[in-house]
Amino acid sequence: MKNLEIPVTYTIFIKETAFYGFLFFFFLSLTVIPLSPFTAFALFLFFPILIASIYKFKTGGVWAGFLCSALYLIFYLTFLSVRPNPYFFLSLFLIIAYPLFGRLIGQSAESLAKAFNELEQHKLNTAVTAIYTKEYLVNLIRKYIKEYERYNSNFSIVLLEIEAKALDTLTVFRKSHILSEVGSVLRRNIRAIDEIGRYENQFLLVLPHTNADGGRVVEERVKRIVVKILNSHGCPVTEDQIYSVIVGYPENKEGVHKLLSTLEEPIALAE
Repeated sequence: MKNLEIPVTYTIFIKETAFYGFLFFFFLSLTVIPLSPFTAFALFLFFPILIASIYKFKTGGVWAGFLCSALYLIFYLTFLSVRPNPYFFLSLFLIIAYPLFGRLIGQSAESLAKAFNELEQHKLNTAVTAIYTKEYLVNLIRKYIKEYERYNSNFSIVLLEIEAKALDTLTVFRKSHILSEVGSVLRRNIRAIDEIGRYENQFLLVLPHTNADGGRVVEERVKRIVVKILNSHGCPVTEDQIYSVIVGYPENKEGVHKLLSTLEEPIALAE
């Protein structure tokens, strides 16, 4: 199917289906050989159709079905030239059944791959429930500004942006997977009172009771973590390709308000 990202779980399903499908058709054919080698060959032809269907879905299944029909027809005519064949109607049925079997299994495999894809996307989007939306963090920053005015409690903001070119070689699904993993790991490496949000390739951290110097320490640590994760996935990213902004309140009120103004659009950070 065009533009369908094949998730890891479906790849595992393919391998297991291929293995157990081979064993099933192989041993089924072996049990039938003593009775009829002709029938054994006909049964085993369903296996390549099964493999083509789960790998290439409906199109692959139908083409494999037509190919197996041709192979079966050649085998049937050869068998017929040796001795009279009582399997005429069965043979006619199989010639029609192979492409239909490929189409049916291909459609089912396509639907299954879609379901696996949606399931993995859902898992990626909900695995870290503490990664918030931009709208939420904008309101939170405003709340912290008011709290400073009342309780004199400072805070700092760290904005990290991964250079877009560094991720250009990744597919949409793989990029989503990697960035979700980055968010998950960052969440585990900051304090419970800290907040984190994501929008595309940007991560925003709000650190209560932390000045700009403390924010810089956090920024250096999380930047190393981000680089390590991206490198582990084959993305040759360096710390220079991760841009960062650190502002503290009240040390840099103007910087906080300027950053706040760039976050005004109510777009979800983690989609």
